[in-house]
Amino acid sequence: MSPNPSSTQKALSGQVAIVTGGGRGIGRVIAQALAGMGMAETEHQLGPVVLLVNNAGVAGPLGPLWEVAPEAWWRSVEIHLYGTVLYTRTVLRGMVQRQRGRIINVASVGARPLPYGLSYGCAKTAQVYLTETLAAETQAHNIRVFAIHPGLVRSDMTEVPYVRTPVTTAW
Repeated sequence: MSPNPSSTQKALSGQVAIVTGGGRGIGRVIAQALAGMGMAETEHQLGPVVLLVNNAGVAGPLGPLWEVAPEAWWRSVEIHLYGTVLYTRTVLRGMVQRQRGRIINVASVGARPLPYGLSYGCAKTAQVYLTETLAAETQAHNIRVFAIHPGLVRSDMTEVPYVRTPVTTAW
């Protein structure tokens, strides 16, 4: 049974939520900016953050490990994992202090073997571990941390030309 949209709107009314990944390819930059003074400014202007959705991500680099540039490989890990850590760490201080909050990490089916998507899979697997550990650490503070696994969703990220190559369409 799906929730009534008007009751969901009422339940979320007046609450401050941050959703990362609103733009393609800038998730890491946004995370770093908000983890500093930007987040304090957000809370100052809008109120305490009670919901964080870590959704920023990239599809690449795709290809066998021996052909992928190490810098590109690591950049993907930074966006998926380090971005999640930066945002989460920043909002958790206030959530712990207020004894209230929810954090949703958009993980992925990438947490299982994904040929030619090693950096994505490694980052998403680490993100799931981060989620499980944070859930245990914050439970006593009335903070709920969980991951969702939406599966492959048709979006700009999955439709970009570098995703649709002879190598990547094989899997």
